[in-house]
Amino acid sequence: MMRGGSCGVVKWVDPEWPKSMQKMLDKLWEMTVELKESAFSSLLDSVEMKLWESVDMTKHKRDLMGVEDNVSKVEKERDATLALKAKAEQGLTQARKDLHQAKVLQFTTTSIDKCMRKDAEKQLKLCKEDAKRKEQTIRSLLSQEDAHRAKIRKIKEMCDN
Repeated sequence: MMRGGSCGVVKWVDPEWPKSMQKMLDKLWEMTVELKESAFSSLLDSVEMKLWESVDMTKHKRDLMGVEDNVSKVEKERDATLALKAKAEQGLTQARKDLHQAKVLQFTTTSIDKCMRKDAEKQLKLCKEDAKRKEQTIRSLLSQEDAHRAKIRKIKEMCDN
């Protein structure tokens, strides 16, 4: 556990590789595949040459079948590797999209919170001003009521005399 507790946020420590480096790695991968294919092609050519040179054709047929099996296995491995690479690239692309959406959502949420806070502050200010006006009106009415009562008492006194 981290000091001070965990905030539940995971952050990737390594920076993203530059685009030029990613392109170079892709090119190196393609060159590796081409080199393997070239090596297997050379190996196949070499085996074919040995087949024609040798007298024992059945042994060469077995060798050729073994080489063909090896080539087939390597091609399957290459295809599986390329499929894994494509899947990893797709996952990386999706992760980038998700990160972008999270950033946009965070920015939008922050903006909405700021707007709502400003609106709430305005409403509170208006309510306070309205309350002050009503309080002043009530005070004014109460003072007028006291003045009217005093006038009514005087009139009543005048009528009673």
